[in-house]
Amino acid sequence: IPSPIPVKQWYLSPLAIAAAGGLLPFGSIFIEMYFIFTSFWNYKVYYVYGFMLLVFLILLIVTACVTIVGTYFLLNAENYHWQWTSFGMAASTALYVFLYSVHYFVFKTHMT
Repeated sequence: IPSPIPVKQWYLSPLAIAAAGGLLPFGSIFIEMYFIFTSFWNYKVYYVYGFMLLVFLILLIVTACVTIVGTYFLLNAENYHWQWTSFGMAASTALYVFLYSVHYFVFKTHMT
């Protein structure tokens, strides 16, 4: 018989943790995404692949650290349903990247 999960604060809900968990990794790649989108939509050559690799490695490290800290908060609050929430923390970065790409397309390129 599983033990009951205690009542949690609003910031410990899975949706809030997943939404907050994607902000920090997205913030680490935000500027590089701007340069990539600018070079792509302005028909310029993007030639800083070494720096893009460094930003990608930083993204992986920051995502892993944020997921570990978020999972710690869940387990510390005695919530043993941590698996999908930890996946959602890492995956919510993709949602922020998608929303930023839509924002860039609509407001920066003026193609609509």
